[in-house]
Amino acid sequence: MGGHGAIAVIGVICLLLGSLMLFSPLEPFWHVSRVVVFTMTGLTAAFFALLIGLGLGAQRRAPATGSSAIIGARGAARTALDPEGIVNINGEEWTAVSAGGRIRKGDRVQVTAAYGIKLEVRRLA
Repeated sequence: MGGHGAIAVIGVICLLLGSLMLFSPLEPFWHVSRVVVFTMTGLTAAFFALLIGLGLGAQRRAPATGSSAIIGARGAARTALDPEGIVNINGEEWTAVSAGGRIRKGDRVQVTAAYGIKLEVRRLA
């Protein structure tokens, strides 16, 4: 529970304590129901727990963009690669270099590395 989680916990505690001290118990007609206080504190805590969980899940996900997202992707050779040619990866055409040997047109390939706008691919069995 990093910095934001600690701040959320402290915020929920302050909400609870502030709500309980909101009105004086000596005046019976001016008070907030404890049921409302505990319900709102619980809902606030659940909201922050959901947000923190979603944030942690987003940090654990694999990259969706950039060169690290395309490594490991599979596609097909649009032209023969001997050693350079065109491949189709995720619906996009890329210039590619064969990582080992000749790749025929139509062969299935997998990306092993990315160098700027040029990919290194290997033929799949």
